[in-house]
Amino acid sequence: MKKSYNSLAVYIHWPFCESICPYCDFNSHIEKKINQLRWERALLKEVQYFYEKTKTHTVKTIFFGGGTPSLMPPILVNNIIDAIKKLWRTSKKLEITLEANPLGFDISRFEEFRGAGINRLSLGIQSLNDKSLMFLGRQHTRRDALIAINAGKKIFNQCSIDMIYALPNQTKDSWKKELDEIISISGNHLSLYQLTIEPGTVFFKSRINPATEHTAIQLYRQTRKTAITSGFLHYEVSSYARSGHKSKHNLTYWRGGEYIGIGPGAHGRLLERKTTIATHQIHSPDNWLQAVEKRGVGLAKARPLGAKERIEELFLLGLRITEGINRARFKQQTGHALDRVIDQKILNELINSRYLEVNKTSIRATEKGRLCINAITASIVSKKTALIN
Repeated sequence: MKKSYNSLAVYIHWPFCESICPYCDFNSHIEKKINQLRWERALLKEVQYFYEKTKTHTVKTIFFGGGTPSLMPPILVNNIIDAIKKLWRTSKKLEITLEANPLGFDISRFEEFRGAGINRLSLGIQSLNDKSLMFLGRQHTRRDALIAINAGKKIFNQCSIDMIYALPNQTKDSWKKELDEIISISGNHLSLYQLTIEPGTVFFKSRINPATEHTAIQLYRQTRKTAITSGFLHYEVSSYARSGHKSKHNLTYWRGGEYIGIGPGAHGRLLERKTTIATHQIHSPDNWLQAVEKRGVGLAKARPLGAKERIEELFLLGLRITEGINRARFKQQTGHALDRVIDQKILNELINSRYLEVNKTSIRATEKGRLCINAITASIVSKKTALIN
């Protein structure tokens, strides 16, 4: 009998940036001197540690996130990719993404990353308006962004562009002009995020207010309509792709798949004996580094998710994507039929109110429903779920 291998996504976190954006709540730090060899050894140690936990898996995607991974030496990226390929079985269509900023853009550096194995670039453009870029604390200019986009499309098989909208006082007309331009020069994938003010960020401490809820909804609908009209599939709340160019790595998250998180602050989800284990790496880069050197891993904790917690997580993730929550996959992941964990009365109300759509294979949120996923999840997951073992 042919042996089956579970799919696995690998996330590598590089926590360093040249500056911290005022809206950013990621695990990002400014460090003038980085011991690259020491970091390489630590990252490769964690790769080895998680391989021992997932030997029977096939790696389908690798994602270098941050921070600013484009600040990593290309040889370090190359060595991590090589280590992963030597240890695990890997997909013939292995997707390897690296996040990059236009700041300090260098065509030869992009070519080095391609040579290291990167085949998908994720460019953090955020805006094509110089005033908006200054407000967002970005160090690059509109000109930098345009040069980087043009080079990214030429050098990499796939080039995704990140943009932020719903800024304070942003109008439908000004965003439409910017959106039309980015679509006209983009590659095959767009990540279009609304500005959110997260606790602990500079914007939060400065009491910056994003666009009003009414304006944000208008801009979301305008974004969706414009992108779809231009040939993009709206496959997740903030993600748009031309046919065949969805982010395989991010789909692993949204579909509730298994993934490992390597590096400070990274998270993971692994299935052990039908129980989902949530892993959390030590947040502080220095403390993580010391822990890896001492123990071989910078793991802060690994805990089993309770049935209700895991089910709610799968709803929050699955309702974000237009394909919805697949019934067969849900049962495989939780051991429970989808209908068993849902409050049927509330489900019918949500269907009648056109927040949800249901068929034999899935439950999915409508366009209207994707605006209130948290509220839907909180109401639809049966309170009896807490009693399920």
